[in-house]
Amino acid sequence: MSESSNPPSVILAILNFFSSDPDLGAMIGDMTEEFHDRVDRFGARAAKLWCWKEALRNAGALTTREIMRTPIRTIVTAFGCVLAVNAVTTYALYAMHIMSLNPPARQWRVLLLLQFITPLALGWVGAKLVRDREWALALKYTAVSICYVGAGIVIIALWISPASSIHLDGPLRSLAIWGNGFRQAAFWLGCVLAILHGGDRGFFGNVGRQFVSIAMLATVGGSVLFGQAAAAPAKMLGLWALNLEKSTFGAPLVPGTPVGLKITGQTLKIEQTAREIRLSGDTVYSDNRGSHSAHDDTTLSLDGKPTVRGPISLSFRGIDDFAFEIASQLIVPGRSLEEVSRFSISSDGRTLTETKTQTAKGAPENNPAINTSTFVLVFSKLPEQ
Repeated sequence: MSESSNPPSVILAILNFFSSDPDLGAMIGDMTEEFHDRVDRFGARAAKLWCWKEALRNAGALTTREIMRTPIRTIVTAFGCVLAVNAVTTYALYAMHIMSLNPPARQWRVLLLLQFITPLALGWVGAKLVRDREWALALKYTAVSICYVGAGIVIIALWISPASSIHLDGPLRSLAIWGNGFRQAAFWLGCVLAILHGGDRGFFGNVGRQFVSIAMLATVGGSVLFGQAAAAPAKMLGLWALNLEKSTFGAPLVPGTPVGLKITGQTLKIEQTAREIRLSGDTVYSDNRGSHSAHDDTTLSLDGKPTVRGPISLSFRGIDDFAFEIASQLIVPGRSLEEVSRFSISSDGRTLTETKTQTAKGAPENNPAINTSTFVLVFSKLPEQ
């Protein structure tokens, strides 16, 4: 009998993937017998088409049977894997010393990497714990993940922050979408690798054990990277002078701003140590009472921990090799003011641009309009003294 008169091997592989039922061999035998009969009556092409349709139909039935076999065992394993992935993510955020999912670009990429490495290793380990139930485990992992996310949204909406369950800022939304996508794809890939491995003997057994060890070490090591401080670009360090002609000034929203305020000159010095960044300088300004000068000196932690100065909270966030941000918040009775200053350096390292955006909000119960104001301050590099 020629090879073309047998069911395509890929179809048999599909059925083997969807089920580990002991009766699978008998099912495949019945399909093979029917396939041969159809080859004699309708030809090889029609028989193969029937075989594909039958395989897909049986795949659905086999999947249902797989899910119902030892359901408690596979659900517990899937739930444990979901908790483990979230535990690693929580540890990584704790190591970063931040409370929001808006880390610098480098750390954001490491966090996404963890969302792939951790479930990949757990998919492999989970498939080994529930051998011959890999397909059911992968499906239940996805189902448990959906339920876990749904429960989280309900908890946030009802008890933590209703607004957060409706609106997600750009970085958080991207992290949620890509992170969950990586989790699902990696876990399924781990299950598939466990199926392809199919045993713990010889070369492949050693490779499997090495794979799990490397993945776990990468998970822990990657999360440690979060604790490393994000530095300011080296080109930004030094002394800078404000270029008034190239700068634009919005309307200040800070309470107590002098009437008729006008900036006439400003210097900015940026210094950095292993764990802190220091911004100091002098500002010359005028108002309806005359000309004045003021000195400012602010030191911030590079790991993002807030620095509190009276009613003001400031924090540093590194972005990439050309930019960083300083976020501040001022809360006074009945009103809050948020300010984000983004510092970016030109490619030649001679121009520093600070884009400062102020947002003022009133008391929520009064449902006030939100006011914003933007300043673009352009600085030129001064020679080192």
